[in-house]
Amino acid sequence: DPEALQSLAAGRGEAQRFTELRFRDAVEAAEAAEALGVKNWRSDAVVGIASYYLDERKDGKPTWPDRIVSAYESMTSDEAAADSQATTGWIGMATLSLFTDARIRSIGRAARANREWPRAWMTDANTAFDLLAQHPLGTDEQVAKHHDFLVRMGAGKRAFDSLTRGLERFEGSWALHARLRDRLLRSKGVPGLQATYAKMKGRPGASATAAWYAGYAGLVAGEFRRRRSQSDEAIASYQGAIVDFEEAIRRDPTTKPTSEHYAAMALAGMAAVELERDELLAATKLLVQAFERWPEAANALDGMNASAVTTSNFVMARLKWAALDDAADMLQRALDALDPRLLEPPAFERPPDTPAARNRDRRGRLRKQGQR
Repeated sequence: DPEALQSLAAGRGEAQRFTELRFRDAVEAAEAAEALGVKNWRSDAVVGIASYYLDERKDGKPTWPDRIVSAYESMTSDEAAADSQATTGWIGMATLSLFTDARIRSIGRAARANREWPRAWMTDANTAFDLLAQHPLGTDEQVAKHHDFLVRMGAGKRAFDSLTRGLERFEGSWALHARLRDRLLRSKGVPGLQATYAKMKGRPGASATAAWYAGYAGLVAGEFRRRRSQSDEAIASYQGAIVDFEEAIRRDPTTKPTSEHYAAMALAGMAAVELERDELLAATKLLVQAFERWPEAANALDGMNASAVTTSNFVMARLKWAALDDAADMLQRALDALDPRLLEPPAFERPPDTPAARNRDRRGRLRKQGQR
């Protein structure tokens, strides 16, 4: 138990030393059992897993793959092992996960060297990934790894199938939803993206998570349409996103912080669209609504590297140029009500605070003084 280990240790360094000692104890115990005639998948797994974490090598090559491959082959060929606590526990999961790593490494090396490799390796990797997808301790990270591996191997349809199955189990996985949005945008465009998520959130008994991710898909759709200057469509996508986030809150009030955060960002996105259309009063109202709805989202950057605050700076300048003083005052009051830290420029707009940068600034000031 890593938490128990941390409580026993005085610090991270000591905890790491304890961990290394425990791995070495595990290897010694497994090798002692093998010396007494016990040879099964579990002893191979223990030695292989420990060797992986200890990064043990022979002739410059890691020693864990051979043991893990042996453990996997024994585990999957032994009918009695399928229902054992070790197989369904952490050791079984770790064996499957490391086996997929071993096979991917072997395939990658062969492909880079332009060598033939056994077709069985691909089958082995897919089988192990499928077992992980059903394992009680399987993770969404493993599903994402399987998806990415299949994409690299050109198996697009199977990759999509593994992704959709993974989302049935890990409905709230950010990593899997990011991959789904990317695939839908490339294959079906923005309409396909929104239609797919509308279907997901509209299923009988659909959760708040489904509505939340539908809202986020609407936010992404709004940004894509904004890039293409599709103003009306972008506004519609942003409005739909807000509706979905509000639905997520109704289904589960605990989603309110993130739902309101992104709903405020959708309002800011709509304001940016209105600014592009030179609808300054509409943009001002939307920005004020965004600040009032969720102030902490004021400096959050969207996919176009813009925030409500940066959009406000452009709107404010245009309001003053157009002599729309009342609107400018309203926007300024909303900005003044924000925490000052939210008004700071984003990191990429601030000069780096490093000795080299400070030295450059000093040289620049000296040059200006000399010119004067």
